[in-house]
Amino acid sequence: MFLTRRHTVSEIEYTAIPTQDPTSQPDILTTSRDTEPQRSFVHTLPLELVCLILSAIPDPESLFSVILSCNYFYQAFNHAESTIVHHVMMNQIGPDNLPEAITAFRSAELPPPDFENEQTAVAFSEFLQENVHKRPSLETWSLTTALALSEIHDHVNYFATRFIAETSGNGPIRTTKTPRTTQEINRFRRAFYRFETFSNFFHTLYGTIWFSVRDFERQFMSPFAPWEIDQIACAHDFLGRTILPAFNDVAEHDVGFGEMNIEFGNTVQIPGIQYLLTLGLEELRLFATTSTYEERCELLARHVDSLSDMPILCDILALGYTGQNANNCTLREVMQKGIDSECIRTPLFHDNDPGPRDIWQWAYWEETGRKWVYQENREDLLRWGYVLWDKARLDESRIFQRPWKDPYTPEKIANREYEASCQRDIMEKSWTQRERVCRLGGRGWWDFGNESEVQWKVRRQGKGRSWSVTSNCSMYYISSSLEGARDQLETMELPWEEEEQFWLP
Repeated sequence: MFLTRRHTVSEIEYTAIPTQDPTSQPDILTTSRDTEPQRSFVHTLPLELVCLILSAIPDPESLFSVILSCNYFYQAFNHAESTIVHHVMMNQIGPDNLPEAITAFRSAELPPPDFENEQTAVAFSEFLQENVHKRPSLETWSLTTALALSEIHDHVNYFATRFIAETSGNGPIRTTKTPRTTQEINRFRRAFYRFETFSNFFHTLYGTIWFSVRDFERQFMSPFAPWEIDQIACAHDFLGRTILPAFNDVAEHDVGFGEMNIEFGNTVQIPGIQYLLTLGLEELRLFATTSTYEERCELLARHVDSLSDMPILCDILALGYTGQNANNCTLREVMQKGIDSECIRTPLFHDNDPGPRDIWQWAYWEETGRKWVYQENREDLLRWGYVLWDKARLDESRIFQRPWKDPYTPEKIANREYEASCQRDIMEKSWTQRERVCRLGGRGWWDFGNESEVQWKVRRQGKGRSWSVTSNCSMYYISSSLEGARDQLETMELPWEEEEQFWLP
């Protein structure tokens, strides 16, 4: 006999299926020299020892395969499932990050908010108290839960690995030679676990009344030290940069998106990116790995109605720390007065390495408590994950040998404002042009001076096969002036009738 699985909505069932020979015994070995069947070596081991072997497996997927390979392994697993699964998850995720993984898993199960129902606010507050304000654990582990956690871990590890690789060429740590430590890797992963919880929690609040979001923002951020909030901000900005090319490819060029005036640009704070960041790591990974315009359109089409909503994640991060009793004191004054324990929150995770706190103090030394997290002029620091590295690596980079200097000089601020104004003009002109193409029946990919990829709407006349417009080409109209051409387009009536219509590439 051998074991198979079948999935149900709530559990995984294991069923013994007979082989071709119903009389055969499990795990029996025979050879030409044997006069009697002999049991396999596995069956000679004590059940407790087999449980220890299963507990040493590195991940739940491998555990699942092993217990299906031998019914004695399955018997041992069934004997101590919770203990075995807990050890396997410790092997895969580690004790430092397992509570964050549990919180991320639970955050995906939050119900849609209904603030007309008083119980909604209570349920959200209870979730924060039990899962965010303290580091949770599970009393009983199941393989079903472990497989779900493992899937989250896979997405976390994917983005953490990409972020670490990206930072190798950014910021002062690019000059360091020391291999990435386990503490640093766990710190990157923990930032993405917390971001997953952050995005899941506030995704359920997207589009609700703003004061409700503000109330929960304070509750969500209250247990974190300021450098822990900036760790989440590092993950937030990295994920935004990662999906920005896919988003812009559609928002900047798709005729339909232009007709709807969907914003595009080079910042993670545009509304569309802010909404997509609330969808969670699994969905963001799809955007990060798509390479064609068609795939990206298909992904964004699911969320098109929400891409112009008011951004909230960046605002929550920027306003998520009030400085407690230091709103009007700089960090330097707080440290010199010796009141840091009163003004700076204790971190939720006890990090034995002082690197994150020390580099945060270096970056915000002259800032008041109202500006201790996620400030726009620290975006370069966030880009290289400044609060995610060990003290030894930061020392090796020699970054502490000079004070932090604000890169936003008046000249640079003026240049940024000018560039933003130019970008806005280009975007609005793009919207106008794509609205024109849309009114004429065009769809698909468009760019200034290039309408060769636009798909034009055509119709079949009567029973014949004549066409009202030429497909896959630009349409030109003769006018004595630009204003005249615009007036002509505004008053033009397209010759569509209530007949069969379709698209030609």
